[in-house]
Amino acid sequence: MRHISNAAFGGILLSAASLPMTGCTTAMNLLAGEPLSNPEGAEIAQAPPGINGQFEWTGTQGSVQGRTTIVARTPEEWANLWQLANEPMPGPLPAGWMGIGAFLGMRQTAGYSVAIENIAQQVITDQRLVDQGLPSSRELVISFGERIPAPGGMTAQMLTSPYVIRIIPRDDSPVRFVQTR
Repeated sequence: MRHISNAAFGGILLSAASLPMTGCTTAMNLLAGEPLSNPEGAEIAQAPPGINGQFEWTGTQGSVQGRTTIVARTPEEWANLWQLANEPMPGPLPAGWMGIGAFLGMRQTAGYSVAIENIAQQVITDQRLVDQGLPSSRELVISFGERIPAPGGMTAQMLTSPYVIRIIPRDDSPVRFVQTR
């Protein structure tokens, strides 16, 4: 077994301590969770994506009694969407984004929820339009599904109105919602 003398070990510590302190590199900043900076030292401003870093909100106490789907492209439509959710807006609708909401309506017990399962662009080609030299059209198809309580499971006996709201990049195509389950 090799032994390192205290004198040799102390020399190693002294050598390491005498190195110039150069600060964190950009990669080290990123790993440490510190803001990135450019070579001149000015911080790079990066807004968190979404609204406070969030893209989706769910709840069970919406004010909607029947199944409802909503698209919000304007600040007024965004505010109306949150009135249906019976919640305060988390913030203004970011520029270049739109809100979508799916509300299940009234349920007799707790345990129900709704989830957006897929968002896809669909091209609609009508041969009659193509024959006339008109372009095909696009639509945004949003699939959502209802989650139900497990059969025989215990649930609170209370009225609920589950919803999901999500922000997505703005698309001015017509929107079609499809309930998958």
